[in-house]
Amino acid sequence: MKAPLGLRILAIIEILYGALVTILQSLQLSGQLGIPQSVCTGFGGCTPFVVTVPYLLFIIVFIGLPPLLGGILLFFRKQWGWWLSGGYLIYLSLSELTILVRSLVTGAQGWEISAIYILLILCILLYLFSNKVREAVEVEAFELMKILGLIGLSVCILSSYEAIIRMSSI
Repeated sequence: MKAPLGLRILAIIEILYGALVTILQSLQLSGQLGIPQSVCTGFGGCTPFVVTVPYLLFIIVFIGLPPLLGGILLFFRKQWGWWLSGGYLIYLSLSELTILVRSLVTGAQGWEISAIYILLILCILLYLFSNKVREAVEVEAFELMKILGLIGLSVCILSSYEAIIRMSSI
């Protein structure tokens, strides 16, 4: 079966996104090691912190590499690409959902952008979970435990990010 055009486009976008995030964040943050910064997250709000090596490694390993590798594998219609892409999109949607909820609760401006971003991610997830795409990458019918595992892993990564921020806070 030939890969759907949308799958190829999604894979290329993921490859570019992952490469840009990995390269740009590495360059930006490596020059700021030990320098006080401020980061805003959904759980903790805006926190002053010092850029540390664990934070830099977290950004590269969990924020940049999954879409890069997922995109490459998805381009070649490999199951792992589908799982990496799906897991990363679930992570992004949960991360953005925490920011949206925090914005709504605190009355902060910009919640609309988070809502649009979540809708965009959910549309991509719906496409990724469509029968046509799953057949192209030979992913069987949904296995509930694996999907729940992806959600659980995404929550763990999100929590780890918050913990690293807290450990590096000043």
